[in-house]
Amino acid sequence: MQVYFSHSYRDVSVNSYFLEHFVNEDLSLLADQKTDVWCISKLERYLSEIVGFVSIIPRRPTADDPVGYSPYIGRELDLARRARVTRLLFVDDQVLNHHKDDFPDDAVGFPSDSPAEFESIHREAIQKFRTTLETRARRRRRPEKPTLPERPKAT
Repeated sequence: MQVYFSHSYRDVSVNSYFLEHFVNEDLSLLADQKTDVWCISKLERYLSEIVGFVSIIPRRPTADDPVGYSPYIGRELDLARRARVTRLLFVDDQVLNHHKDDFPDDAVGFPSDSPAEFESIHREAIQKFRTTLETRARRRRRPEKPTLPERPKAT
């Protein structure tokens, strides 16, 4: 099962914290290589080939929004929504509280200075995500029952 990993390369400590949990759950994450050019068509191709989407969404303050987040991660999230890919979002608590309408109700918050404070909640969310992916994968693999032709009606 391939899962796309949407994250900011700048937030090494937060990413490391969450990656450790994904490794423990044996989830294989696919990350786009960091480049100066953002290729939407490549991301769209990834989203058509994967079974899940994970995003770590840290705070990215701007002059207009002191609790903003990366517009690139926001775009990835929009593409994943449209692709109807199973998603798991970990969002900085302040971002989640300030931008509630941008995220689904099941987005999981984390304090950026100490994400491990909610480790049991994060671990549980990852386990639930994995179970959902496995269940959907099993449904897709199940062979369809052949349909039998109708019998002619007796007259």
